[in-house]
Amino acid sequence: MKSLYEAFNAPIHFNLSQLDGKRSLSFHLYPIVLLLVAGLLFIIISVAIITALATDKQTLFSQQSQSSKLQQQLERIQQRNTETEVFLLLRDAQIDAMKQEIERLQHERSDMQKRLEMFDEVLAARKVKGVHMLRPSAQWQNNNLISYSLILVKGENYPRWRKGTLQFSVKTAEDKVLQLQTERGKSSKKFEMTTQEFITGSLAWSEPWKPETLIITMFSETGKQTGEVTVPVLSHVLADTDATKEKPND
Repeated sequence: MKSLYEAFNAPIHFNLSQLDGKRSLSFHLYPIVLLLVAGLLFIIISVAIITALATDKQTLFSQQSQSSKLQQQLERIQQRNTETEVFLLLRDAQIDAMKQEIERLQHERSDMQKRLEMFDEVLAARKVKGVHMLRPSAQWQNNNLISYSLILVKGENYPRWRKGTLQFSVKTAEDKVLQLQTERGKSSKKFEMTTQEFITGSLAWSEPWKPETLIITMFSETGKQTGEVTVPVLSHVLADTDATKEKPND
């Protein structure tokens, strides 16, 4: 132990001189001092490494924390976007429903306006003596059928009943009258009413050409002509065939 103590405390002599011998430097160091310096350097390096690792760990934790916050913000933004999309879809659906409702109300209003106009026409015709033909129309049901419709209104209260017939004709290119028959092969359409009646039916057509107008002539029960109207024959109209067929009392 004593020799070891002496070895650590015995100075080590160093002598440094130039080659020409003009200058020289001599000094001595104790081994224990070298050990202390080495230990101190080890401690300093260890502390520096630990400090760097702690700093890196803190930086990593800060980055992870920031990344977690950003992820949470992204999820919240995505959730708000989803809620916004759902809201927009609901809004668009409500807008479409409102548009459809507005169109339906406008259609109902238009139909009601037409019914009111028709009612006014019927009331006006009821004040004038005779049988009146209101709102006549004709259109091609297909290539060999012409459908027609009109409203017959009896003016005044007496007589209570009115009977008669309707005949249908067209004019040829030579300005000749061509009588038409009903779909069932009859030359006229009978009617019998007290106030008004809605008349519909179909007329057979076998000619290669198509007339532009249809003439509707009304005759009284005694065979006297009491009215006549000319209406254009419109192009093909999509309509329910059953709704345009003649009544059995044709």
